[in-house]
Formats: sequence, structure tokens, C-alpha cells
Amino acid sequence: MMDVIETYRHLTEELGLSVLFVKHPELNVVQGTPLGEAIRKATLALLGIAAEIERALISERTKAGLARVRLGGGRLGRRPTQIPVDVVREYLQLGLTKKAIYRMLVKQGLLRYQEKGVVKVLSYNQFLQRLKALGL
Repeated sequence: MMDVIETYRHLTEELGLSVLFVKHPELNVVQGTPLGEAIRKATLALLGIAAEIERALISERTKAGLARVRLGGGRLGRRPTQIPVDVVREYLQLGLTKKAIYRMLVKQGLLRYQEKGVVKVLSYNQFLQRLKALGL
């Protein structure tokens, strides 16, 4: 809440800017008048409190949803992309670097996955993390 008021004070008093509120024209009172500024600051404080409450509610709903999924045995995040472990081992035995193996697998289309209808490619860092988890 104080961030809103501090930001407004910084803009108006320290930088000398005029602030006009498009979505809340009721805050556009005559600038410089003590009553107008008091009304504006009080309204900004109320809007800041409402925003804090909404953030807290969103956080609680998110945490409750995640806990419900965990208790139900569901998985969080996207499904992992299958890495052809036997092919990677073969290439490693031939002396290829992990970067070269990654590039070859990408060209062959073996590191693609679909997310929300969009085809994506597993990143090199994710590829390395998965290899490390597999003990390669």
C-alpha cells in the first residue's frame, strides 16, 4: 500500500509531474489544493489495500490448488521430453560432445515437445540437467 502513495509522492513532489488517472477519473481533483490532495491520497490508500488483499487471496488460492494436486498424486509442470538414452550413450562412446549430441538430436526432431498446441524444442540447459539426472 505504501508503494502506491510513495510512488505518487515521488512523481508529484520530487519530480514535479502531474498525474492523471485514466481508469479512475475521480482521482483527478484540482492539483495543489489541500482537500484535493487529501482525497486523492485516501483513495490511493484504499486502492492499495484492495490490491494487497487481492494478491493475498490469489496466493492462497494458488497454494491450495498446488496442495490439492500434490495430495491427489498429480504431477506439476509439463511432462518431461523423452530423451533417447541409448542413442546418447552410443554417441558419447563415439567421443561426441554433449553439445554436438544435442544439436544432432534437435536436427532429428527427437527433442521436441508440444505445449499448449505449440511445438517447442528442449533447451540445451534442460537437456544437460536431464542427462545429469540419468547419470550420463
